[in-house]
Amino acid sequence: MSRDQTGRFPTERTALLTTHFGKLDWVALLLRRMRAIFPELADERIFVIDQDRTETSEARIFERLGPVQVLRFPKSAAHVHATGHDHANALNLVIRAIESDYLVVFDSDAHPVSGSARPLLAELIARNDAVLAAADADGERTHPCFMLFGPAVDREQIHFDASLFDEFVDTGRLIYGQVRAMGLEAELLRPTPAFDGHWGTLYLDGEIYHHGSGSFASSSDRSLRAQAALFRHEQHFVRRRVFAGRYELTDRERFALRLLRARRRALSHVRALLARARRAPRRLVRQRG
Repeated sequence: MSRDQTGRFPTERTALLTTHFGKLDWVALLLRRMRAIFPELADERIFVIDQDRTETSEARIFERLGPVQVLRFPKSAAHVHATGHDHANALNLVIRAIESDYLVVFDSDAHPVSGSARPLLAELIARNDAVLAAADADGERTHPCFMLFGPAVDREQIHFDASLFDEFVDTGRLIYGQVRAMGLEAELLRPTPAFDGHWGTLYLDGEIYHHGSGSFASSSDRSLRAQAALFRHEQHFVRRRVFAGRYELTDRERFALRLLRARRRALSHVRALLARARRAPRRLVRQRG
């Protein structure tokens, strides 16, 4: 189906898709922004993947987010073994299950910054069949923190785990090439560093923000929690500003963030030295034996 047949973005059949890990603060922030910017987005068109899969996680989603559509799939052992999570597999399944003209995909810790995102996205998707966050400043690799698929995209041909198992390509990095292989047009949104390069990424002329691993800290997955723990002090420092609607730093905040980064690096160096010291006696025992 073409854009001419479905109408200009957003239509009544536009859907939003995101994923829930652990605490719901980030998803709640995303939905507040999306509901304010896209008031026609009905609850039944909001889809949340429950990747915690606990006895209470679905009920907590409804309690915090309202009557949205909660989706849960069996855990894919192959994906978890390869990456520590099965985010790619869940996305593959959901984008095929959702019936919509336009599908907006956000990571749970990504969101539009202001209402200016709406006309910018409408203009881009009017000229393209997909609008995709780029993983890098150049090249064709994509990042699943934000994607907007138009009606012409055959989502059966979209694979977020393409080359994951054989070439260890991360989740959703090859989506641009898949869209282009359909003979369709896609716009890549280039990333720019947020918060003076200390944390986060901005897209769409600063109108889309991606925090990065924001929900991992409260995930039930141990590997995801470990990934977030490395940078927890810097992440929390920036997180407080984001939830207050601020995406810039004062001079004093820049200095404080530099101190936190220096602290992390110093602690990492000390931990490495201690680990090396603990291994040394074992090496001596093996040599004497």
